[in-house]
Amino acid sequence: MKKYFLMLFALLILSSAVFSDPPPSHRDILDNYYKKYASIDDYQCRLMEWCYKGKNYEKRVINFYFKKPRNIRMDIVFGNKPFDSGSSGVFRGGGKVTGHKGGILSGVPLRVSKYDPLSTTIRGTTFDQSDLQSIAERLENHIRTNSSIKINIINGEEFEFTCISINPSDHEGISKDIIRLNRNTLLPSYCDRYEGDRIVQHTIWKYYIVNAGLPDELFTIKYEAETLEKHNIKTVNALPVEKEF
Repeated sequence: MKKYFLMLFALLILSSAVFSDPPPSHRDILDNYYKKYASIDDYQCRLMEWCYKGKNYEKRVINFYFKKPRNIRMDIVFGNKPFDSGSSGVFRGGGKVTGHKGGILSGVPLRVSKYDPLSTTIRGTTFDQSDLQSIAERLENHIRTNSSIKINIINGEEFEFTCISINPSDHEGISKDIIRLNRNTLLPSYCDRYEGDRIVQHTIWKYYIVNAGLPDELFTIKYEAETLEKHNIKTVNALPVEKEF
């Protein structure tokens, strides 16, 4: 009996040591995130987002393409606004976006400021506020402005950052950011942004394809994304469109 209790006591001590290990800090996770980003030359994903600005509501499903140094292409495959579906836009750094609207306006080329309402969400989110670098910048801004940051592990699969702003004006009026990164890949999967208690922006990233060898030509508006398949380059272009998320 005494031997049994000694073994039980030893197991309790061991289990206590295992479960007392602190979770990784936001700094540790971010440092590993930067290492992951350094290994990526290009990536694609399906980006799905809805957002509010006052009573205005916008919902989009987007094929998102990125290639370093910071070339971004977005093809809107579904949008709830007129002429959103079928729209495309390309950002190649600097302050301009080239593109076209969908439907009967698809033949009209556009070149506008990246801050122009034609190239942003209704909340003013720009092309370069939706990529991997922008997620790191958002988290770094929370650290720099002394936001309250809590790390949770969701279903054993995701790191969840809950960032509560001291001053929402430092974060585009956002009082709370909830951002999830996949624990294995460290790629963003989910984000909710709040004004007070209201979710005003909801984003999902999924179906990542990393380092497929995206050609530079993809980041010109005349290039059709369907051409990738003809060159045996994996692409999110043919994925079914999920309108409910």
